[in-house]
Amino acid sequence: MPFSFSVPKPGNVKATIEALEAELVRIGGKLTGDENSGTFVTPYMVDGAYAQGEDSISVTITRIPSIAPESYVKAEFLALWDKFKVD
Repeated sequence: MPFSFSVPKPGNVKATIEALEAELVRIGGKLTGDENSGTFVTPYMVDGAYAQGEDSISVTITRIPSIAPESYVKAEFLALWDKFKVD
């Protein structure tokens, strides 16, 4: 079941999305889009979309493994976001 959350908008959204895209490609995933909006697919059966707002980035997770709790998927996404965000 899809769920959504927001992450703080970094200082350099374009560089952050590019860094996330490079990491996704490195692990066998894909990111399609730009700094404004896009979709992502991971090799871990976690897919989603993002859209830039005024002060944050809205993230919607559209597919997760049935055994993975939403809280775990969100925590993993936030850790990845913090690792690759460019301020």
